[in-house]
Amino acid sequence: MRPVSAPQKHLVNLGCLMIETFKEFSIETARSLPPHQAFQRDTFSVCLHLRGDPDPVYGWPVGSGDVERLAQPVLSKLQHHHLNELEGLALPSTENIARWIWDRLSDSMPALVRVSVTRGRAGAREGCTYIGRG
Repeated sequence: MRPVSAPQKHLVNLGCLMIETFKEFSIETARSLPPHQAFQRDTFSVCLHLRGDPDPVYGWPVGSGDVERLAQPVLSKLQHHHLNELEGLALPSTENIARWIWDRLSDSMPALVRVSVTRGRAGAREGCTYIGRG
């Protein structure tokens, strides 16, 4: 019979120097884009991509809870708001929304490597990916 040993942490060996993960959020907004002046409601998917050294236990570069904690204050400014009224989003194209999010998250989330913003239903989606400098 083997002696019982103390529990050990399960270490993850991913065999890589870096790993990239993502966290996706859904936001509902209203906006108007020229030449159309009417407000339109939109549901956007925001995907934050993070890259870094894998955690030796979990394998991720940043924990999902940490990403949510840092992203929520920024994304809540978009949620259920008229985007044209937000500072820096007078013209709230998908591309400008992605950059706006990057500008507000990149300092507090150094593992952030890109922000993707999409809209539309499956099979008919459109969007963009903003890759910031830094």
